[in-house]
Amino acid sequence: MLRLPAVLLMFCFATATASVETAPSLPQQHTAPAVSAIDLSKPPPRIDQELPDNIRLAEKAADIHINYTPGEEKIWYFDSTDHAAAAPVPDGYYRKQLGTTADGRPVIQIFDQETGRKMTSPAIFTKEAVLSGFEHGNPDSKIVFYRPDGSIYRISEYGDGGKRIGRANGYKDGVIIVQSEPPEDARETDDPYAALGILSRGIRAYDDNGKLQYIYAHDKKSAVFVAWREDGSPHYALEYDAKDVLRHTYAWDKAGKPIAPASVSAAIEAGKARLRIAGEYYTAY
Repeated sequence: MLRLPAVLLMFCFATATASVETAPSLPQQHTAPAVSAIDLSKPPPRIDQELPDNIRLAEKAADIHINYTPGEEKIWYFDSTDHAAAAPVPDGYYRKQLGTTADGRPVIQIFDQETGRKMTSPAIFTKEAVLSGFEHGNPDSKIVFYRPDGSIYRISEYGDGGKRIGRANGYKDGVIIVQSEPPEDARETDDPYAALGILSRGIRAYDDNGKLQYIYAHDKKSAVFVAWREDGSPHYALEYDAKDVLRHTYAWDKAGKPIAPASVSAAIEAGKARLRIAGEYYTAY
């Protein structure tokens, strides 16, 4: 499981005037579009759109229909550190095969060992999946993860032979709070934020109503972090150089006119708590 990239977590402890503060190296496991060409001397577009409810709301996003033939159930046990076990172990969990699809792919669901509660929805796995481990065990369909109270924690979508084909979405109180970057070759044709250009391909954090608040995007040479107000107007942006040093802080008033970077210090402080919460839901799985 992956948390928010290190440079983004570093932002939680930065200030608008911390021009010499550095961050750890950008994570290499993500492939995001280049952001160095973004002209932050002018504000990015305002945000007046929302995600459709079948993404924004957990219950609607979790609507899954899998056609399969029930069969002899098989069980694989794991301990709390994701290592395979020959038998049930304390604090462990297990994978159960519920059946098989018409084309021979196993349908798997994961349960808590001690309580039997569901930890995931049923999901299709690839034919080649080694279900006793994780090295070759990718899902091949949408998969929903649940908290102990039964609420939805995150949803990821796989396909095309076990590849991630969309963003991983994290949910808080039934509403989206964070989205991972999409796979490099994913085409988000219905994305309501497409007008943001290459910024739209970054990691996104949302407010309690599922309205976009922040975007973080990077390549191997640079990174930007952009924030919007509740009314949709761009508020500020942080730009990092190739060495992960905060190079510049941009800030705008509601009319889009530049304002002093020091004036957004309180907004950055307010954003720290939100980013910490979003970090708990961030994952590329």
